[in-house]
Parts: sequence; structure tokens; C-alpha cells
Amino acid sequence: MARVSHFFCETEAKLRAIGRSDGARFALPMTQADLGEACGITSVHMNRMLRELKDRDLLAIHRHDVEIRDLRGLARLGEFDPAYLFLDEQD
Repeated sequence: MARVSHFFCETEAKLRAIGRSDGARFALPMTQADLGEACGITSVHMNRMLRELKDRDLLAIHRHDVEIRDLRGLARLGEFDPAYLFLDEQD
């Protein structure tokens, strides 16, 4: 669960840095198999993790659109700290 949460937090931070996320929504044209591959888990397990994140009201995926409902909660679950990405904060 932490790995999947971290993946979505990192992806959101990177996309926000280039103007492709508003902090809550972004497009992610990946299948569950692709997501599983990126996180090192099977697509079946990824399906379970996405359902759990939805049940916790942290994140939802509609087709290829990701909606982060609770970024702080997701970051806490994934132990995500964006400092290692060295992204410039835009005002």
C-alpha cells in the first residue's frame, strides 16, 4: 500500500511541477498492469490496492484520470517527502 501511495504522490508532484496537475487531478494513461509493473506488484494486487485507496477516500481513478482526494493522507501512507525530487516550487 505504501509503495502505491508513494508512486501516486511522486507522479502528482512531478506533473504539478510541469503544469499537468492542479494538485488534485491529473491524466495518467496507464493500465493497472502498467501501474503494477511500476510498483513491482501484479495487476491483480494493484486492483486491490486501488480499491483500498478508494475505500479510504484517498484516491480515485476514472478511466485514465486520477483524482487525489486527500493528498496529505496519501503522502502519510506512502511516507512521501518531495524534497528528494529537487523540484522548483512555482509561485
